[in-house]
Amino acid sequence: MADTLKVYKGEEVVGSAVRGEDGKAKVTVGGLEANTDYPVGTYKVSFSNEHGESGKVDVPQFKTKPVAVTGVTLSKESLTLEPGAKGSTQATVQPSNATNKDVKFTSSNEAVATVDGKGEITAKTEGSADITVTTVDGGKTAKLKLTVKKAVVNVTGVTVEPKTATLDIGGTQQLTAKVAPANASDKTVTYTTKSSGIATVSATGLITAKAEGKAQIVATTKDGAKTAVCDVTVNAVEEPEPEPEEPDTEE
Repeated sequence: MADTLKVYKGEEVVGSAVRGEDGKAKVTVGGLEANTDYPVGTYKVSFSNEHGESGKVDVPQFKTKPVAVTGVTLSKESLTLEPGAKGSTQATVQPSNATNKDVKFTSSNEAVATVDGKGEITAKTEGSADITVTTVDGGKTAKLKLTVKKAVVNVTGVTVEPKTATLDIGGTQQLTAKVAPANASDKTVTYTTKSSGIATVSATGLITAKAEGKAQIVATTKDGAKTAVCDVTVNAVEEPEPEPEEPDTEE
C-alpha cells in the first residue's frame, strides 16, 4: 500500500494525497489567505500506510501568492461637462479579492480636463479627452470618453425697438432686436417684411420706405423661431405747391 501524505492544522486533517512513483505527494490545502505569511508549525505533515502513521513534522514558514488583477472597469464610459464643472468616475478592479487594487488615473489632454488619484475630474476648456485608469498590478486599463462643451441655452423670446415707425417714402429706420435670455447660445435673428412694396428690410434690420401704406417687419430667431413685429407706416411725400407766376408787365 502506498504512503499517504496527511496535512494537519492542529488536530484536523486539512488535506491528503497518495505518494506517487516519484516519491512525491501533492496536497492542496483550502482556506488560505492570499499574500499571507504562515509561521513554521502552522501546518504539520505525516505519512501513513498499512503499518501505521509517522510522527508529525512542522511545515516550514511559507507565504501564499497574491491574487493577481485580471481587469478593471469604470463606473462611466462617457461623460459631458461644462468648462469649470467637476465630475467623477469610480474604478472596480477584478477579481474582487485581488491583493493589490491600487489604480492610477490620467488625462490624455490636461488642457481640456485634469483628474486626481480618486477619479475626480475637473473640466478646463472645450474639447475632448480620454480619462484612463490603470491598475498598479498588471497594468490593466479602462477609458472614459470625456467631452467638455458649453451647455446649450435656448432662446425664450425676442423684442424689437422701435415697435412702431413712421417714415416718408425713401426714409430709413434701423431696428434693434434683443434676444432673451441674455446668455442664449444662438442669438441669430432674421428680418422679413410682409409688404415689400411698401417697406423693405435688410439682413441687419435696416428698414427702407418704398411707397405709401402700412407694413409689418418681423424679426425671427433662428433658435426656437420666436418672433417680434415692428409696425411701419409710410407717408406720401407732399408735393410742394408751385409758386405763382409773376404777370408780364409792359412798359
